[in-house]
Amino acid sequence: MHFGTRQSSYYREAAEILGFLSTHRKYVLTDLGIDFLMAGHQARIRMMTCAVLQSPIIRTILAGLLANVVKFTTRKDLEEFIRVTSRLKEPTIRRRAQTIMAWLRWVNKYSGIISVQKDVVRLERQQKFAGEFAIRGSRISQSRLS
Repeated sequence: MHFGTRQSSYYREAAEILGFLSTHRKYVLTDLGIDFLMAGHQARIRMMTCAVLQSPIIRTILAGLLANVVKFTTRKDLEEFIRVTSRLKEPTIRRRAQTIMAWLRWVNKYSGIISVQKDVVRLERQQKFAGEFAIRGSRISQSRLS
């Protein structure tokens, strides 16, 4: 399998969205990125969960679920949201929605605050969500929740 420039740019963009890489200089770790690399396995899971939950599109999804604006959202809903809020082309829209769904499945696996079945996302436990989102004593709660 060949790992090309195009594929590396997808991973770079994901790391930037999650706050692990600088958006101003290519391939420069942020303080959060350095902390992530230095952390143990369980701390990395917590940091990754918080980073995913704080990405703009995930925050929008969760806000709609928490406020009961919608009972669930789907991959198709994500594609439509990306379509109307970005200048991305159709193949990139589908890939971006797939990535977001993968992140949501990951959050489901490690925190249980949402459920993802097939391509449908639902909020699971609001009380657990509040606790996970406000992790204390980590750089992510200080720098990204402010």
